Amino acid sequence: MIKKITTLFSLRSGNNELHDANYDLIQPGDTFTSTANHLLGVKLQNEFLMLDMERTCSYRVKCENLLSLAPFSIERVPHVNEITEIEKYFETNCDNPFAVYNVYRCIVNHITVNKLTQFPPLYFNKSKLNRKDELAKMNELANTGDTVFTYIRNSRISQIIRQVDRGPWSHVGVVGEDKNISEMTTVGMRKSNFSDYISNNADVALYRSQGALNQNQKNQIIKVIESIHASRPKYGWGKILAIFLNKRLNLPIPITVTPADLIYANNLQLIHFC
Repeated sequence: MIKKITTLFSLRSGNNELHDANYDLIQPGDTFTSTANHLLGVKLQNEFLMLDMERTCSYRVKCENLLSLAPFSIERVPHVNEITEIEKYFETNCDNPFAVYNVYRCIVNHITVNKLTQFPPLYFNKSKLNRKDELAKMNELANTGDTVFTYIRNSRISQIIRQVDRGPWSHVGVVGEDKNISEMTTVGMRKSNFSDYISNNADVALYRSQGALNQNQKNQIIKVIESIHASRPKYGWGKILAIFLNKRLNLPIPITVTPADLIYANNLQLIHFC
């Protein structure tokens, strides 16, 4: 049975109906949405954790300061996760904006998950890392069937995909038995290895299914990878346009599974990133 979403407040710009008596009605787990300002948020114990969709940044706002963000609506649905667990999740992920979006979409879509996907920081000082060693460690940790997500900071294609897909990653690949990474790109299927991401412009994360894969499942993955390579598909601009029309304009256009779909399914655990 779908649980009904209740609208607690729906304020227009310049409307000051939200006063002290109303603040007590807002509970942890309530959601904030301002389509006009491209904002969404989740109520924690003492404030809202907000996501600015245009700037891809998060920040916290006390209820007393919500009026400055009008127009907006505050809605309630029976909570999909305990708020204490959600707060721990945000603490672990340092209020990562994509973590905010992950929790928000779970709440409004009535999705209950046992373990939310962890996200690496959007930006970190790579000059302090021995990148070659970090990539070698990732290669050592990788197993057949693991998923490798990437985002190339100076790539216009990566920037467009991230913006359209509303996810932290632009490309995704699968680790084969030889630890090569098979990835579909705009120029066709490509095989690479972890050392190919030596550039500091490349953000790379290794994820693994929360349920361990047996050897038969790994063999099936290998066969699928070989089959895809044989068919030589391309992730062309037409598919990127279809994703935009589907996800941003809500048009009923069929699309393939995207990096954001995979990461927001909350079925993967973060193993390593650099």
